[in-house]
Amino acid sequence: MSIRRNLLFRSTMLCVCSAVVANGCMLNRVPIVANWAKLEPALFCPGDTVTASYDLLTPETCPADARCSDFFPTVRMNSTPASFPARTTSNYVDSLTFTPAADSVTVAFDIDRDTVVVPTSRFDGGTRIFVARTHLSDTNLTTRRLIGTDDRTLPHPGDCAGGTPRYSPVEVPGFPRLSPRVRMEEFSNQNGFPVRYIVSGSAPGEVFDQVLEPGQRILTTMPGIPASIAEARMIEAIPMPLLPLMCTPGSGATDPEPQPPPLRTGVRLGCR
Repeated sequence: MSIRRNLLFRSTMLCVCSAVVANGCMLNRVPIVANWAKLEPALFCPGDTVTASYDLLTPETCPADARCSDFFPTVRMNSTPASFPARTTSNYVDSLTFTPAADSVTVAFDIDRDTVVVPTSRFDGGTRIFVARTHLSDTNLTTRRLIGTDDRTLPHPGDCAGGTPRYSPVEVPGFPRLSPRVRMEEFSNQNGFPVRYIVSGSAPGEVFDQVLEPGQRILTTMPGIPASIAEARMIEAIPMPLLPLMCTPGSGATDPEPQPPPLRTGVRLGCR
């Protein structure tokens, strides 16, 4: 922690305690467990706009009578290569939308402190509760243009129930991580045995349900494939036949059944 940030935090804490001196000073420390800044989508299509934002308030609400502006952090956002004018804001939240100036753009989020204090609308008795967002640091995020196609392998995690393997559906990546114009161009069976695939399209009642052989690929533009399958968000996979050897029972009541290896589905994504 830098001396500048140490002094800034101590000064802020003095302001907090002064604000509630009549009723005491109650502060809850809440480490930031997820990225406090966002750059969406992380994969964009030609002509798309991208949004850079940060949020240090949600899910709290800072009431008007708490002089929230006394506790605002200062955040500077700038891009490389320059895609928008550098912006400095004192607030808990802010966002801006821009058109990327290159195939890959990095946005820097520079914050002036590593702890942000939020007066909340909650009370403990007569004392207002303050939340401290801790462990903050400067962040760089990058968005890139989807050039050609993006190939991914999606794992279906499995478990065993009574000696029979069960596999969870997988989510096809989409907005806001990817551009809303990204579509699934094909999917494939990347396992060494036949797998039944059930894919529900974005239109009600449009479903692809078929057993694919190992390595077999399905183009979403093939005749007979419902058009909305390209916009599917979930893929269900069932090994055919079910492979009980993947779920050999344990040696005793306290020996849990093993977890079967995940199924693998390949997807190819592209812009439309």
